[in-house]
Amino acid sequence: MSDNPDPVPSKRENETDSEQPPKRQRVLREKTFLKNPASPPNAVEDAEFSRCFEKVENKIGKNFKPYDMKSAQSAQTSIKYKKGDVIKFQTRAQKHSEMCAIEHLIANKHVTLTLSGSDVTVNGSEVYTVDPANFETEQPHCGYCTFILCLLGFPLGTPSQGKFNQSINLSYPIPKELCEPNIVYGTLFCKDLTLFVSFIKRHFFNNDVDVNIDVTGNNITVNGADFRKLDDFLKDHATGQSATTSRSYFIWKCFFNYLNARLNPEK
Repeated sequence: MSDNPDPVPSKRENETDSEQPPKRQRVLREKTFLKNPASPPNAVEDAEFSRCFEKVENKIGKNFKPYDMKSAQSAQTSIKYKKGDVIKFQTRAQKHSEMCAIEHLIANKHVTLTLSGSDVTVNGSEVYTVDPANFETEQPHCGYCTFILCLLGFPLGTPSQGKFNQSINLSYPIPKELCEPNIVYGTLFCKDLTLFVSFIKRHFFNNDVDVNIDVTGNNITVNGADFRKLDDFLKDHATGQSATTSRSYFIWKCFFNYLNARLNPEK
C-alpha cells in the first residue's frame, strides 16, 4: 500500500457539489502533495525558461541597443486607433508604460491573445490594428519589456537587454490577463508541456508525487487521479508567499529572476 493518501477524487457522474470532500478535508489532502516554493526562486534551477529566452535572442539578433534610463526618467508608450485617436501611457507605480498600454488594449478587448503553434499571437479588432505605427514607445524598451513584448507578439520599438532600477527586487507589475494559464504556458514555456510540467512539479509539489497536466482540458492529475482545475490551481496563492501572489504571478517572478541572471546589458 502506498504511503501517500489518494488524491482528491474527481466528481462522479450525477454527483453534486455537496457530495464532494469538504473544503477543510480537501485542503488537508492538498497539503500532502504540495510544498512551499522557494522565495526568492533560484534562477539557476529554472532552465525551463531557456527556450523562450533564446527564442527572443534569435529573433532580435544583433539589433539590441543600449538602455540608459535615469531614475527620474519615465517612458511613454502611445497606441493609435483606426479612427486616428491616440492614447499615451506613462510608466506609473513601477508598471512600465508598455504594460499599461497592453493592459488597456486587453481589458477593453481591442486586442486578444491566442495560442498559435508554439507562439502566442496578438490579434487586433475592428477598432485597432496591431502594427508598429500603432504601438510606439519613445525610449528603448528595458530588457523585461523587450522579451515580453516579443514573446506576446506586440510590435517592438528599440529592444535592449537593459536592467531597470527595480529589477533587482523583481518589481515589475504586469496585466492580470498575462497570468491566465494558457498565456503563461504559451509565453514562458513556448507550449512545451514537458518544460511546463517540470517547472510546476519542482516548485509546487513534493518530489515523490507524479504530476501530469492537460492544458487544453484545464486539469491537473496527481498519482493518476484528478487533483485540481489548472486555472484554479494557478490563481490560488502560492503557499508560503505573500497573500497577493498567485502561483501564476510566482511563475512570472521566477521568469523575471531568470532574466536578471541572463540579461546582458552590454549586448
